[in-house]
Amino acid sequence: RTKLQLSASIDRTFNQSLRLKYGVRGTIDRQRNFKQVKDLLSGGEFEDIDFFLVDDDTQSNMLLNHLNHPARKIGQSDRYGYDYALTECHLSLFSEIKYTTDRLKVDGYLSLGNSTARRRGYYRKEFFAANSFGRSKLLSFADCAAHLAVQYSPSRQHHISASAAAIFRPTEAQNLFLQSEYNNLSVNNPRLTSLLSASATYHLTLNSFWLRTSLFARYHARQTDVAHAYYDAASEYADIVTSDLATLATGIEVEAQYSINNHLSMAAGVTYGRYRYAGSPTVAVYADKDNRLLASTSSLLRGCRGNTPALTLYGDVEYRSANGWTASLAATYWGMRYVDPAFAHRSVRVLSSASSPEERAMLTTQERLPDDVMIDIGGGKSFKFRTGQRLYLHLALRNILGSETISRGYEQNRVSRQTIGGVQHVTPFANRLSYAYPRTIYLSVGVSF
Repeated sequence: RTKLQLSASIDRTFNQSLRLKYGVRGTIDRQRNFKQVKDLLSGGEFEDIDFFLVDDDTQSNMLLNHLNHPARKIGQSDRYGYDYALTECHLSLFSEIKYTTDRLKVDGYLSLGNSTARRRGYYRKEFFAANSFGRSKLLSFADCAAHLAVQYSPSRQHHISASAAAIFRPTEAQNLFLQSEYNNLSVNNPRLTSLLSASATYHLTLNSFWLRTSLFARYHARQTDVAHAYYDAASEYADIVTSDLATLATGIEVEAQYSINNHLSMAAGVTYGRYRYAGSPTVAVYADKDNRLLASTSSLLRGCRGNTPALTLYGDVEYRSANGWTASLAATYWGMRYVDPAFAHRSVRVLSSASSPEERAMLTTQERLPDDVMIDIGGGKSFKFRTGQRLYLHLALRNILGSETISRGYEQNRVSRQTIGGVQHVTPFANRLSYAYPRTIYLSVGVSF
């Protein structure tokens, strides 16, 4: 991956309180993606063909991954399968303003620019010989961003701040193409996403205690998601493009820390939020083999919950001795989490084929994940040498309860279709779950000079 950023700016200070900065900024972000043979496990070279098409009744004569080199053999460290690059460029004019007094601080930011995205394929896949090799058409977007933050401090102990932002930017390049691994075809009508956010914070600072309370709201609309799955409604592998996705997050965060003495301190935090999908996005399904439109429908996502836990509790106690010993105990609780919803199997087209209210409920009910508690302990020692160097040793035991903590879960787009007694029944595939590490020991060694 190569990322280059260049900027030129002028910084003007009008007085002790007011400062203005403006200029131009350019960014190039290029990511090369490919498969590579790491180890042949004592095996020999193999042909660079698409093995998923070998047994295909109609497409088994278009197997080559790189038509420009038809007799290509793959050995260790060679690239195979796919090889492409995604390049994103951004050029913008920006301005920043800072106003500061003893009690008031104001920061403002505004940018206007243009973003482009393009795919370049280095393999001419036989299956898509006409549009897999070379450069795709250039996708161009006019974007902008604005941010304003204000902080007021009526005293040294009390601080009140608020911020708001509006950002309009293109979606990630990976979600701008139907099959970025082997096709230059872009999604239909790519648009800017819009992100609106606001927050308000109160911060209390005393000699041995500080408290911070925040309210936040975030609305992210016009998102695009591209998934690749077997589409059971048409019995074909498909590229599923979900557009006009919208999410709304609101909540409150409270953090506090108390220093009991010079050696012992404790901290606690709680977060409660509401993370929901808003609206009913459009789901367009394209046949993977020839990009035919198989279905265009809407997905009933309104009210579905996100994977982020609605309730999080945290607490820790830390001890530091004068001679370099440290010890800590921390506990974290996650609650009210749900699996991420599948956009395709919640579509109107799939739901309309349910044969009963019970089947429809199975397709639309979002599974709640179990609440989790994780406890960590740690300890260490630092050693200072006469020559000035310092050695740090730290041992940590994570998840001492050894609990099976689910880190994430999501619904599958696939559904099972069975005909029993002349009636077709539709049920979703089982949800996919990912688990965090079990009980784990970490040893850290550090040296400073």
